[in-house]
Amino acid sequence: MVSQAPAKISKGSLTMGLDIGHRSIGWAVLKKASEGEAPDILGCGTVIFRSDDCLNAQRAALRRSRRNIRATRSRIKRMEKALAQAGVLPETHLNKLHAAGHGHPSPWWLAARWLAGKTPALSAEEFWQVLRWYAHHRGYDANRSWLNEDEEADSQRTQETKDKMAAAGVKTAAEYLCKLAGCKPGDANPKFGSPFRGTEHSVLFARSTIEEEVRRLVDAHIGKLKGLDAKLRETLVGKADEAWASTPWFAGKRLPKRYRGSLLFGQLIPRFDNRIISACPFEPEPKNKEVGRKVPSKATWEFLNFRWAMVAANIRIRVGGLMRAMTADETKRFFEVCWDEGDIKATTGANKIQKNSDKLRLLLGRAGVSLTDGDNLDQLVVLPDSL
Repeated sequence: MVSQAPAKISKGSLTMGLDIGHRSIGWAVLKKASEGEAPDILGCGTVIFRSDDCLNAQRAALRRSRRNIRATRSRIKRMEKALAQAGVLPETHLNKLHAAGHGHPSPWWLAARWLAGKTPALSAEEFWQVLRWYAHHRGYDANRSWLNEDEEADSQRTQETKDKMAAAGVKTAAEYLCKLAGCKPGDANPKFGSPFRGTEHSVLFARSTIEEEVRRLVDAHIGKLKGLDAKLRETLVGKADEAWASTPWFAGKRLPKRYRGSLLFGQLIPRFDNRIISACPFEPEPKNKEVGRKVPSKATWEFLNFRWAMVAANIRIRVGGLMRAMTADETKRFFEVCWDEGDIKATTGANKIQKNSDKLRLLLGRAGVSLTDGDNLDQLVVLPDSL
């Protein structure tokens, strides 16, 4: 609690604010004050729900599954268009392979046979079925800057899978799956053992492992399959940002601007990691909007200075019974003192509000700002991200 509630409260003098998040609800109760004064905070806090208790957790998991299924189907559809346009397989043949019973039951075994050198080349139909299987199993890409605890665990699983592959003496995912299934790539009529499912055979291949073996397979079939050339190879598995556009399979229609990479391994970059954001309102509008100045990210000095200026603009000083903002000269001196101080780390634990506000009072005192009549610093630092 920030302050004790008064013994008597007049009707209509309280305001309750709620900040509803997906796993928490923040609340605060304010008592209206006289005009020109900051309201009193009678109480505030946060109600945090466990993941298992949050209804949104299940909805989010289902939504991720739907997005993953939709992305996989779109990936396969685009690859089919590219292969049909290049003449590798006719569109009617590709559509026929979607029917139940027309595809190979174990495409990874076909890939393992070629990777192990048991067959010189795959047919066009086998080649596509292997690529389609890899489109469903592209491996886990842990090279991301937004790792959380769950993704760190997945990254650990990829390393465990690599260790298992090394112990089994194989370097490719397809060959390792043969080991788990109890068959050999060289068997003419393979006999698969028990299904490798459950925690005992849980594997998570790294994206780099999958990319290496797929590119190796595609490179070896250039010139051996009708229509498969270097440009189509770039469209399917290239590394460049615009690799998907190496062949005109898209008939004039382009993919979203935030799509990067090839048809098989490309993806939409996250919205918080791309440049599809607002233009800076303080910069003149450029002639070419594609190369104009964008709003700076939160990691830049420009944004940090702007955010600290917003905090300083909310500081109120009591003078003659009225609350006022700092003058321009006071703000300038305050900023100079803050620069000399450096990082102002927020205090946690008991009496954290008082300790954080006292830090600001000390800096304001150094800047020559008188706070003898009072201020609003206690209310200003209530929020955990104020400093």
